Amino acid sequence: MNRSILSISAARLLCAAFASLVSCSTILHAGPLSPPLGPVASTSKPLSEIEPRIAVSADNTPGDAGSSFIISQPGSYYLVGNITGVISKNGISIITSNVTLDLNGFTLTGVPNSFRGINVANNINNIVIKNGNVTAWGTGGIATNGGGFSGAIEGIHADANTGNGITVNNAMVVRNCSATNNTGTGIDCYSASAIVDCTAAKNGVHGISVTAGATITNCSATQNTSSGFNSTFNVNSFFNCAANQNTGNGFSVGSYNSFINCRAGENGLDGIRAASRNFIFANTCTNNGTAVAGGAGIHTTGTNNRIETNLCTGADRGIDVDAAASIILRNTCASNTLNWDIAANNVVGPILDRTTPASAAISGNSAPSSTGSSDPKANFTF
Repeated sequence: MNRSILSISAARLLCAAFASLVSCSTILHAGPLSPPLGPVASTSKPLSEIEPRIAVSADNTPGDAGSSFIISQPGSYYLVGNITGVISKNGISIITSNVTLDLNGFTLTGVPNSFRGINVANNINNIVIKNGNVTAWGTGGIATNGGGFSGAIEGIHADANTGNGITVNNAMVVRNCSATNNTGTGIDCYSASAIVDCTAAKNGVHGISVTAGATITNCSATQNTSSGFNSTFNVNSFFNCAANQNTGNGFSVGSYNSFINCRAGENGLDGIRAASRNFIFANTCTNNGTAVAGGAGIHTTGTNNRIETNLCTGADRGIDVDAAASIILRNTCASNTLNWDIAANNVVGPILDRTTPASAAISGNSAPSSTGSSDPKANFTF
């Protein structure tokens, strides 16, 4: 009796399980087993989607008698390996606008009597060149030529080229680049350019040179044969830049420029030399004039300059103003052979001699003034 009851119960359980399976199959059913007619389409992405850029190669960018490779169509290009130069040729020439060239971390290396590593033709706009090295080319590392407008050079190291390391056209951005040991100027920029976070060292002419309307920020120029920073025209701005141990001036400019929070040290001539209508504010100039007698921390040769809140030490002259009609306020000079050399008919805050300070030792929360003046525009010698 018990065995029969168990058999009936087991049978009922099996029936219930089967019914549940059938019910689920009506909900979770597979698609047709037979594939559709016609060819089977690939599910992988085409190469143009995986790497939408174009490799620089003999097939994609064939050269000619003057260049090993030529980019002649707009687009995004990249290197797949190092490039070695050829006598009487550029490495890569760009002859069309709207091109981005990624060196991809590789190096273009020139040979004696080669031309430029990368040459951009005249009147070419919107060019970006980035991320690699250009070295030992015969007539310059990278050059964007006349008439072009806008673009960027980023993350480039230009070393040991004959001529300039990097030469760019109007309204270009040069960012995170270095230029060293080139026989010409390290970085040479035309009008309205921005140079940011760059270094130029041991170049045969200037470290960084600009024409007009440029902004130079957080850059350094060291041990260049002429000036660290040079401007052939006017209206440039220098912020947080450093010029050290250059054979000529640390900064050498004309008129309508601004120098804010810059440093010039141990340059052969003047730390900052400027002509007229310059704003020279909160700069530190130390031990300049190492190559000649008479070098100054700050030296202006023209009129209508504002020289304010600067520190000049250790030169033959601290602040040297050659002409009339400038204003000199809140500066400090120390340990120069002649601390102040200022022509007549300038506006000068009082200059206080504090070479022998009058303060006693201080320990505690307060002390009397030892400046010798309550004039907020006073200059100090100490």
